[in-house]
Order: sequence, then C-alpha cells, then structure tokens
Amino acid sequence: MGLKNFFENIFKKDEVKEEDIQKIDEEVIEDEEKLEEDILSSEIDEVSPEKIEESKNTDNNNSFKEILDVKEKNINIQEDFKESFKSDNETQDIQINSQDSIEDKQQLQEDENKEEVSETLENEGTVAVEQEKKGLFARLKEGLKKTSNSFTSKFDNLFKGYIKIDDELYEEIEEILITSDISFETTIKIVENLKSNIKKKNINDINLVKPELKEVVSELLRDNNSKLDVYDEQSIIIIVGVNGVGKTTTIGKLASKFKKEGKSVLLAAGDTFRAAAEEQLEIWSKRADVDIVRHKESGSDPSAVIFDAMQKAKSKNIDILICDTAGRLHNKVNLMNELGKIMRTVNKEYPDAKKEILLVIDATTGQNALNQVKTFNEAVNLTGVILTKLDGTAKGGVVLSIIDEYKIPIKFIGVGEKVDDLQEFDYNNFVEALFDNSKE
Repeated sequence: MGLKNFFENIFKKDEVKEEDIQKIDEEVIEDEEKLEEDILSSEIDEVSPEKIEESKNTDNNNSFKEILDVKEKNINIQEDFKESFKSDNETQDIQINSQDSIEDKQQLQEDENKEEVSETLENEGTVAVEQEKKGLFARLKEGLKKTSNSFTSKFDNLFKGYIKIDDELYEEIEEILITSDISFETTIKIVENLKSNIKKKNINDINLVKPELKEVVSELLRDNNSKLDVYDEQSIIIIVGVNGVGKTTTIGKLASKFKKEGKSVLLAAGDTFRAAAEEQLEIWSKRADVDIVRHKESGSDPSAVIFDAMQKAKSKNIDILICDTAGRLHNKVNLMNELGKIMRTVNKEYPDAKKEILLVIDATTGQNALNQVKTFNEAVNLTGVILTKLDGTAKGGVVLSIIDEYKIPIKFIGVGEKVDDLQEFDYNNFVEALFDNSKE
C-alpha cells in the first residue's frame, strides 16, 4: 500500500474515533435525561402527599448519585478511549518510522544497483567495441574469401613444389599475381621488391618467401590514406561511376554511417536520368533518417538539383552533403563533360566546403576498373575510390593496382549487403585477410 493510502487510512480512523466519542456523550446525556424523567414520574405517582417532600429529597439524592456514577463511567470510557487512541497513534508513528526506514534502505539499494549497472554497461561497452573490431575483420575476411582462396592457395601450392629460390620461382610468382587481376606494372614492381628484400635479408628458406611477399604487398599499400576529409568543416561528397556499380546504395550506407557518428547529412538526387533513381535514393534517405533534395520534374538538370541542395546545406548549416550523379560510361565524352559542369557549379557556389569526389567501382570488373579510374580522374580529379562487391569476386587484387599506379586512395570497400559491410579501407586488415586462407 502506498504512503498516500496509508495516511488516508490514519485520518479516516481518527475521524471515526471522534465520531464514537461524540456518540457516547450523546448517549450519556440521553440516559441522564431519561433517568430524571423516571424519577419525577415516580414521585408524582406516590399516594401520600406528606411523603412527597421526603421522598423527593431521598430520590433526588439517589438519582444524583446515579447521575454522578453515569458521568464517572462516561469519563472513564472517554479516558480509556483517549488512551487507546494515544496508543494507536504511537503504533502508527512506529509504523511510519519503520516505513521511512524501509524506503531509505530501498533507495540505498537502488543507488547501489544503479552504480553496479553503470559499471556493467561501461564494461560491456568496452567489450562491445572490441567485439565490433573483431566483427569488422571477420566480415572483411569473409568478404575476401574468394580472392584470398585464389590468391593464397596458388602460392601455397607453388612453394610446396620448390626447394630453392631461383628465377623460375619468380616467374611463377609473376604469373599468379597477374592472374589475380593485378596489373603488369604493379606485378613487376612487387616481384622486383621481393627479389631485393630476399637478397638483402639473405633468405634461402623457401618457407620464408610467402611472409616476405606479404610484407612487400603491405609496403605497397602503406601510403594509402583512407580517411575522408569531411569531419572538420562543412563538406560535400560527389559520387560518380558507371551504371550498375551500386552508387545509390553506397550513398545510403554512407549517410547511415555519418548519421550514427552524429553528423547532419543531406542527400541530393542528382541522377535525373535513370528511371526510379530518385525514388530509390529517397527510400535510403528515410532509412538513414536524413533529408533529401530532389526535383519533381523528370529529366531535370542535375547541376540545378545539386545547386538547390547546396543552398539548403548552407542555410541549414549541414555538415555533409552527398550528391548522387547519373551513371555514365567512361568512354562517353558528352556525359563526362556533364560531370565537369557539375564540378564547376560546386566550386562556384560552395567554394569553402571540403570536397570529396569518389568513384564507385564494381570489383567484379577486374582490371577494367583501371580504365574507369583513368577516365574519371581526367574528368573530375578523383580524391578516392569505393570498391563494391568484393565479396562476390576473386578479383580483389585490383586494389593494389589502383593504389600503386594512380596514387588514388581506396576509401571504402564493400564486402556484403549490410550497412556495416561498407568498411573504411584498412590496408593492414586487407593484407591480413588477403593472405589468410584459414578455414575459421
């Protein structure tokens, strides 16, 4: 029972007891009056007039005594009742104090529980971060399984068949690298660096060649800067690429990522050419809980859409504006020129914003991706590449050639369909996953 009900019952009990006292007083008075009437009636009924006075005096004395007895009885009853009421109040005070004590203990226990829960959540948060890191690598490893199995198993079989390190071994290594969708130029560089390191370290054991090859590949990727330059100031990201590489989906995943990081995000539906492209981007905007700028008229000028988006981003002080563009073949000059127009609009209307121009590439295209990088870079000066669908191909070796030949960093890689499967490129994790063909 709550404290409110508890006190209400006490006050109700007090009211009942007061009513009882009043009722007793009234009954006593009625008894006194009735007794007096009975006495008077008795006196009147007496036959002897001479005894009236004597009888009256005698009866009055007796009635007076009876009245005193009744009053004394009344007083005793009242005293007993008051004593009982006092005792009840003391009991209630004890109960109230006891209740207060219980509540204090409960509050103390609650405070202790809160501290314990807080410590538990803090510990769980630390564990969750570690598990998330392990989870990211596990998904990366799973996504690169096809590339890793093709890449590493070939080397394992190669080294099992040789007992010495010679030119024939190096030629076999070159062949494996080229068939793993690494360009000829990058392959030659890797093999030459491998030869140089083996010679410097005076390596003669065939079993040490693979670890050294891993070190050479890691060195090749070491200068890759995967960090986006969008975190300190208002920024704009332009997403470009050919048809069907997953640009819109990538934009949705980036929006979700930035939103989770506490950034305000705005999307611009600049792909006004492909049917339902704007509707698809709007669905992603709702999933990520971010705003979108789009024109209702089909076939609108993409530069006009992006212009309106920039005005809104500036007026609303948006942290990151992400712009979709129509897919275009890299060998279509007029469409590539349209990208140039978009960039001129951006540079003119949003000069102070940090800018990232990211090319989205489907990893399944293999070395054809290099042609896309070359053509788009000439048109808009790419700042980075996002490589999607790595989980569906064994052609992940193209990553090495993009970084080596064009010095354009890989910003993100897609290793699955989930939002978290678009991962920031970490060259250490990539190399570990590439050379790890364990079954776990």
